[in-house]
Order: sequence, then structure tokens, then C-alpha cells
Amino acid sequence: MGKREFVKKIVPFESCDIPAIESWLDDMAKKGLFFQEYGVRRAKFAVSEPGNDTRYRVEYSDVYGMRPTDEKKELY
Repeated sequence: MGKREFVKKIVPFESCDIPAIESWLDDMAKKGLFFQEYGVRRAKFAVSEPGNDTRYRVEYSDVYGMRPTDEKKELY
């Protein structure tokens, strides 16, 4: 079997617990799992080399499927 490019994990926190989700995403990156997308209580991660300097910031959105504006992409 070849190496997996993506894995899915159940999100162990409520979506309103932003500090917990940020910390969890940071921990996943340290293990080589980099966030790609969020579904219903599941997150998809790209598998790569572990990264100790990756930090995630989660921002609440009340619009389902909303993509960041160009201004926010530049800020991030």
C-alpha cells in the first residue's frame, strides 16, 4: 500500500469551542497532518512532514460554505 495523501478525523470539540479547535489543529500539524477542509464534525488533513511552526486561527462564520474575501486572504 502507498502512503496516504489525506486523512479524515472526527473533530473532538464543539464548533463553538474555538480555542480548543485551534490548539487541536496546531497539534495535528506537529504530527504532520495539515488542515484542508471541514465537514459535519469531520476535518480533512493533508499528510506531510511534521511542522512545529504552523499555527491556526479559527474565525467564526455564520454563512455556510463561505470563502474568505481577497482582503482576508491577504491578511492571513
